[in-house]
Amino acid sequence: WIGKYYESFKEYQKDAKQAYELANICKAKFRNYFKLGILARNEGNYTEAIGYFKMILRKLELKSKIYFVDPLEIEYLFKTYTQLAYVYYKQKDYKAAIAMGEYVMKVVEWYITPENSRDGAFQDFFKVFYGMEEAEVYRNILRKKLDTIVAYKILAESYARTMRPDKAKEYQDKL
Repeated sequence: WIGKYYESFKEYQKDAKQAYELANICKAKFRNYFKLGILARNEGNYTEAIGYFKMILRKLELKSKIYFVDPLEIEYLFKTYTQLAYVYYKQKDYKAAIAMGEYVMKVVEWYITPENSRDGAFQDFFKVFYGMEEAEVYRNILRKKLDTIVAYKILAESYARTMRPDKAKEYQDKL
């Protein structure tokens, strides 16, 4: 948690990075990789940022394939795909930005929107582990925490730059 104290201050960004790296040595966590990715992104080190974000995805995508992700992991899937879309957009790799942005939309569709839930996976997982009432509570919290506006903007602009005005308009209309 030391990194969190440093990261709020621009002059201590290197200290924040070092704290998150040390924390990962003790125990690798999604949050540490995510924060390291954000710090690298903020410094314009996009390749390094992509590496950190992909470390998160390697772990979470395996769990996602077997329908075994908890609310915090769903949040990190969403945030990580969003950050990758942003980084690729900044690199002007619009096709990769679109791919990551569409994954953001899949996370919302599969895990957060109950009627679209992938084979009922989200609902079944949460019902089994948290009970019927709690499943809806977790879904509502995720809906509030995960803002799709950034992904919509990236998708709209990236589709426009790849000469897909129909798709650009689809996401522009959601803003």
